[in-house]
Amino acid sequence: MGKNHEFIDINSIGRIDYKDLRRSLLQENKLLPSEHPCCKGKGNCCERNIPVSEKDVQIISGAIQRGDIPRSVIAQAKERAATSKQNRCPFLNPRNECSIYPYRPIVCIEARAGGTAHPKQLEATVQQYAETGTDPGIPVCNTRTSHMCAECHQQMADAGMKFSSRGVRNHYALIAYLSNNPSIPMPEVVAKLPLPKRRK
Repeated sequence: MGKNHEFIDINSIGRIDYKDLRRSLLQENKLLPSEHPCCKGKGNCCERNIPVSEKDVQIISGAIQRGDIPRSVIAQAKERAATSKQNRCPFLNPRNECSIYPYRPIVCIEARAGGTAHPKQLEATVQQYAETGTDPGIPVCNTRTSHMCAECHQQMADAGMKFSSRGVRNHYALIAYLSNNPSIPMPEVVAKLPLPKRRK
């Protein structure tokens, strides 16, 4: 992902703390409406190269070491990484469900909840939030997205749905984080993950 973004100078955001960003993204996900078109078993956003940061790898590796991710999941992901089409995430199982969902990368967490808006629109929304205590949100039809699939984004726009101002700020923060921290595609991550020993 390049250093410059169409709507904002992401280098002006400053240092982004991974833990804070992940926590904020997870909180935003909990607030999404039930009618959100991105749902379990759809998997469109997993059919592309997913940038994985070093911190993401640490979370996945830690879960493997603790035994939170079964050996069979890693073995199947390694097999898919070696045999399936390149852009599909190896952790997407045959039912189009994420097999490491609690430990998924931050780009996967954010995919449902944010897009880019014109800075003036975001500034006006944040100001209104500060004055009224209520977040008016930003209509999805007025945003662009880097991580959500085009189908879900269009369905949200057609339904008149909105992103929260925090969701949009998170999106910018994620772009900045990925631009300033090396990332590798998920199939390469899976190929390097250790396969846990079989439990006796």
